[in-house]
Amino acid sequence: MDFNDIWKARAVPGPDVQALYSKIKNYRTRRLRRLVLTNICLVLTSVFIASIGFWIQPERLTTWAGILVAILAMVTFLLVYNRMIPLYRALDDHSDSHRFMDTLLTVKKKEAFLNRQMMNLYFFLLSLGLALYMYEYVIRMELKWAVLTYTVMFAWIGFNWWVIRPRQIRKEQEKISSIITRLEEVQGQFKG
Repeated sequence: MDFNDIWKARAVPGPDVQALYSKIKNYRTRRLRRLVLTNICLVLTSVFIASIGFWIQPERLTTWAGILVAILAMVTFLLVYNRMIPLYRALDDHSDSHRFMDTLLTVKKKEAFLNRQMMNLYFFLLSLGLALYMYEYVIRMELKWAVLTYTVMFAWIGFNWWVIRPRQIRKEQEKISSIITRLEEVQGQFKG
């Protein structure tokens, strides 16, 4: 079913399909832009972390392990996240509404996987990498400063985990759910 043909042939006022297309295009553009920005940030961060390791020349194996685990976290996340590119690009094709709806549902399902399982793995590996990396420097501190350092680090990670991440996930799910709901309404009006 082609929405454009049905919309042009429809005599009675109905849903604004062009507004829906515009909303979908904006969503697609924002998601692709975010994907590119995430790639740039994580690649630059990985390069920065690796260069710190080579410039400072850590003495302990734990520091090198921390660097590798942190970089592994970022690379793993990017490898999975970049699989979304074909799905986001497919959101530009409005020729078949059923295939388009399937693509939207697939995007929603894969984004949920990214936001849950992959972010869990990413945060775990990043936290482990930071803890291992900082060990060499923290053991040189007095106990109270070492405890404070790790407390601040894990408090910041916890704040991101329990406050910022859920808000982000909820906002993203609301955006795609509203598009899916609106598309279902349009399909229902054209069938009925």
